Amino acid sequence: MDETYIDKIVLACKYLKRDDNEPLGIRKIIPIFNSKDYVSVAKYFLLVERLCDTYADSCLSHISQDFQGKYTVEITAKEGIHYPRKICHRTELNWEPKVYVTGWSLLQGWCRIAAQYFDWVSHIPELNKLDEDDRVDVRRRLYFKWDLNQLWLMWMV
Repeated sequence: MDETYIDKIVLACKYLKRDDNEPLGIRKIIPIFNSKDYVSVAKYFLLVERLCDTYADSCLSHISQDFQGKYTVEITAKEGIHYPRKICHRTELNWEPKVYVTGWSLLQGWCRIAAQYFDWVSHIPELNKLDEDDRVDVRRRLYFKWDLNQLWLMWMV
């Protein structure tokens, strides 16, 4: 698959009727991998990463003042896992350090990354085979561990 494959798929998906709040993995945008071929698995997760970084349903930046009201932490873990966009609208992520972090932009950034994380893990086929309660529990535990690691790394810099 070429570099523009994800860009074309993202553009096409925006015109399909669906619940925008659902995780991206539910939409089956990226074809499943061959589990016996490590190259196929690697390509699949590279495409998942690119999709989660570039899929945007808002042209605003998640660290702008105009983004107020498009993110929240006032949501249950279960609802956030099932509907990541309720945590934060999807914006294109730009990983370049271009702005200083303030209190409000830290919260907005955290909400955007939490939504992206739940979009990302929704592509893991093994998690989707679990029953509902186990799926929620695993995703919540994985995110808590990931979040603590990010905080630790932030303090180490």
